[in-house]
Amino acid sequence: MEEALHKDDTVYMEAYEFMLESWMELVNKMKDISVDSLKPKAIEVFNTYIQCHISGPEGTRTQDGMDAALEDSDVDEIEEDDRERFGDVLCCIGTLARMVPYHSIPLLSKILEDRISRLHGQLQRLQQFAAEGHDLSMDTSYLTVLYEDLHWIILVATNVLTIESEGETPMIPPDIMEYTISSSKDVNIDTTLKVLSSPNEKIDSIPGAEQHTDGVVRLVSGVFRLCEVERRAVDAKLTGCISPQLISTTMWFLHRWSRSYLLPDENYYAQVPSNLTSKSMSDSQDQWVSQALLSSFGRDADGAQWVISFLFNCIMCNINAWISEDNVLKDSLDLLVSLVENKSKAEYVTKCEHLWTLAKEEANHQPPYNCLPSHGRRCLLRALVLAGSGVKDETWKEQYWNCILGSLHDRFYKTVCQENFLKVYSSGGVKTQVIDLLESVRGVALGTRVDNLNRLFDFLHPLLEECVKILDVYHNYEDVVPLVLELYSEVIQKQLCFLGEAKSRKLYELSLSVIETYSKHNKGKHVMSHRYDEDQEDKYNDILIVMELLTNLLSKDFIDFGEDNENINPEGGHVKAADVALYGLHTIIPLMNADLLKFPNLCTQYFRLVSLLAESDAEKFVHLPDDLLKSLTSSVELGLSSYGSDTTSLCLEILSSLTIHICQNNLQGSKIHQSICPFMKFVFNMLLIETFNMELLDSASSCLFCLVCCNQNEYREYVNHLLDGQTEPAYKQRMLEAFNKLTPPTLNMTVNRESRIKFMESFNEFMINVRGFLCVK
Repeated sequence: MEEALHKDDTVYMEAYEFMLESWMELVNKMKDISVDSLKPKAIEVFNTYIQCHISGPEGTRTQDGMDAALEDSDVDEIEEDDRERFGDVLCCIGTLARMVPYHSIPLLSKILEDRISRLHGQLQRLQQFAAEGHDLSMDTSYLTVLYEDLHWIILVATNVLTIESEGETPMIPPDIMEYTISSSKDVNIDTTLKVLSSPNEKIDSIPGAEQHTDGVVRLVSGVFRLCEVERRAVDAKLTGCISPQLISTTMWFLHRWSRSYLLPDENYYAQVPSNLTSKSMSDSQDQWVSQALLSSFGRDADGAQWVISFLFNCIMCNINAWISEDNVLKDSLDLLVSLVENKSKAEYVTKCEHLWTLAKEEANHQPPYNCLPSHGRRCLLRALVLAGSGVKDETWKEQYWNCILGSLHDRFYKTVCQENFLKVYSSGGVKTQVIDLLESVRGVALGTRVDNLNRLFDFLHPLLEECVKILDVYHNYEDVVPLVLELYSEVIQKQLCFLGEAKSRKLYELSLSVIETYSKHNKGKHVMSHRYDEDQEDKYNDILIVMELLTNLLSKDFIDFGEDNENINPEGGHVKAADVALYGLHTIIPLMNADLLKFPNLCTQYFRLVSLLAESDAEKFVHLPDDLLKSLTSSVELGLSSYGSDTTSLCLEILSSLTIHICQNNLQGSKIHQSICPFMKFVFNMLLIETFNMELLDSASSCLFCLVCCNQNEYREYVNHLLDGQTEPAYKQRMLEAFNKLTPPTLNMTVNRESRIKFMESFNEFMINVRGFLCVK
């Protein structure tokens, strides 16, 4: 209704989101008791949602709502796609649907198959008109309605069959697995495989398909059938009649689905004994697997190889037909990456002839592959590099790597190392080639895995040396500088933790070279107004990338899987990442000022870097040059009060790390101690007198204790001054007792973990007792 009324206010949608959140609370709270009473309501909510988003006869979406959606399409392209804009709602609907998969999955399959059949008929009619020479610029409103229906059906189906698994191993949801197992007695595996492998046939033309096909496989097969209809329309020159948004949504479904269902690791699943009921299965701690899904998509099944070949064909079709549609390309290439993101999947992909065709066509750098946008180029090279790990035969493996890396190497040197490069570098054609090459090399770096690390480091190292020269030449080009810096940052992030001492040293040296080159050309350039403007933030993105690069360098001191048996120069000694990061920070700080820290992303990255440096190697701060130490402490002082709670928390961590080091190494009176001393009063006042964010209480009280241990005399003076300022005897006595209880004689005033925890616990009680009547005199 809200869309149909063209309302700017979104009160109805917000109310609906709140109601769904309430349903999620009920689902989560009642799962341990019984969900049977919720299932009828889950069906009702699911049915209503589907009806509101599709046209008749099953749905209730009106033409007014459709017109409103079309009117908003330009805005959606600029802002968020429906999958992001309504992501929380769709996730809730998916959760409710998985409570009743016996209802939701067949319903989605039926509506999907119906709309695909209608779409196929309409496209055949258009193809016939075109063959007869008719103008195709007729009214296509019916096609638009179908595309909107299919778009929403697939969005819902994605959230029903899959769960977002950022940072975790994607797995088939338990409710879906239980549904396929519980319906297995009515499923014929051969019929199910026939439905899966026949995307060019209607399901009612396959004997027994309606009654004996696994429900999940049938729904996935419907999406395959839609891909086949779209591919045939492209072959029939009907590209202008197809919805790019629908293709993008379909590829997104396949990306999410393939990560969980295609070639699943059976070690994560264990078959439940057949005598267990659904209730027992829910209570069991074991995991289980569906034979229908294993036969269709499992590692030892022929169906999986067919599916990979089918998906690869769809990806290549989209690259060729939709080169100008960024979203279609992105989702198609994200799918490609998901097919090769682990070695076991990559082995299946390398058996597919399409991969070798793709590799050769990319190596030749002919259309459409030489016209890919930046993300597409990175993603394609990343996928091709990851796929290389799946080639078993050593002879074929060398041929594959020579095809992928050899072509890129030759194009890079032919462009960057040509004799007249300094004369032609600024011409549009050469600069475009350089940008294209940098994006390709970034894609190679992103494809780094342990099993290809040495090969890729040897390939990338000489190119990184040339990139320092590229930065020197293109230092005034805002579209080139960030690419060089991002390349370095990504190589460091992907490779450094796995490199031995000798190769790490090479990467350190190159990193410092690129930072020094950047600094040399940018001193005095970053001048901005005192007013924060979000539109200016992109102009300072390069400094943010440098900060990320230095932060990635520091990861070596926390996580190091590199071999330590490499031959290194004994005179050189061991180089720590913190040394390199501090030197880089010293180089880059002169380019910054307090105004630049008004940009949230840059501010957070800067203080995170300093915090990691202080945590990993506080000793380095003891020997800092005076100007650098002063710059760092001044920025911490600003960060404690000027840039928000996240920054304040990072600054408190910095002070804690440095103060602990001072106490543990008896550095009272040293230069670093004198730099930290003023923060004692600052943190004391922040906690006890000024307005304070109580969410920071733990980190602030821990920091205060460290500062007290390091400055006990000053702490007593501040306490006495605070007590002297109290004129009311009862309040003064209450405060005195509270301070004595906070730091009793029995408290060990050393910065060990046990003492800090005791102080933090006491400080919580202290704040309750006295902070309410503290005031500034």
